[in-house]
Amino acid sequence: MSPKYAVFALALSAGATQVYSIDEHFTGPSLPPPGWYYVGSIPQSAAFYTCCSVLQLYTMGTNAGAYYQRDDDLDQRDRWSLQTMIQILDVETSPWATFFSVRNSQFSVDVGIYPGYVDLGAVGSHAFPWRGPIWHTYFATGDRAGWRLYVNGDLIYNGGYAASYNPTPQPHGSVLFGDGTGGADAYWQMDYFRYNSELDTPEPAWMGATGLLLIAAGYFGRKR
Repeated sequence: MSPKYAVFALALSAGATQVYSIDEHFTGPSLPPPGWYYVGSIPQSAAFYTCCSVLQLYTMGTNAGAYYQRDDDLDQRDRWSLQTMIQILDVETSPWATFFSVRNSQFSVDVGIYPGYVDLGAVGSHAFPWRGPIWHTYFATGDRAGWRLYVNGDLIYNGGYAASYNPTPQPHGSVLFGDGTGGADAYWQMDYFRYNSELDTPEPAWMGATGLLLIAAGYFGRKR
């Protein structure tokens, strides 16, 4: 590549977006999934297992917490989304049958799920139409200003971030899911778990008008 074409490519590459993605489908027998670690008061093999390409959790009668956590470079995100599909088959008591969380130094989002409502900590509990022990889809998405939660496509929450059950944000960034109560035992299965986040790389100051001139110089230099 000639120097003028290199300058042209550099000018176009400024202001890129870094994307981080997780897409778990639990098709293999190995647990925890690669990149995750187990946190619980009972052995992992007593709580989690895979069957028929779904992840199942069973803590009935144990009064135990059992969840998976993943710590990565998830801090300071401009946009994020999380989607999962869960079938709650049995639960002993409230507050939750299961939960998922997104945590970093900006905010802490904790969604506790129980048949017919979600517990969002400081922003309260919100009801949703419960269709019985069938599959339900949960989708959360947000940016630096606030976030939204949908259950089966219905908007359940749209507002700002608030400290919830874990008011201390993580310095590195984490995603979690499982049974985090240590008392409200449950039996459920999960079909998939997806997380996506984006971070916009700021454009260097010199890439403003100067960058446009470099692009023009590269273009017209090519025309000669």
